[in-house]
Amino acid sequence: MAHFAINITGNLQADIYKGSITKKSINLLNFWKGQSVQNDKKTGYVARVNLPGSTMEEYLLVKQPDGNWLAPENEPCLSIKRNGKWQPIADDDMTIEIKKAIDEYENNKDTIYEKK
Repeated sequence: MAHFAINITGNLQADIYKGSITKKSINLLNFWKGQSVQNDKKTGYVARVNLPGSTMEEYLLVKQPDGNWLAPENEPCLSIKRNGKWQPIADDDMTIEIKKAIDEYENNKDTIYEKK
């Protein structure tokens, strides 16, 4: 699991925890024929945003292997932690800013490694 910090507009900072999400599916007919299990890999991000007034919000975001963010219409992938439970939410200004900042961080990180 990777960890990094990003800055969000409005002088907010977020701690990002990045990890792999694997969903395995087995088709029993193919399984008996000796074919392997299909793995569906995505990248998950937990963003902990420090808000004014010493409050913190946690967001769960999911990115597909092709680099696109998973849309909430496709499957429940965008969540916020409230009262200790993850609840699905729609994209709002905060989640859009977090996604944009993560993309900028990862693009800059890739260019730094390419320069060396």
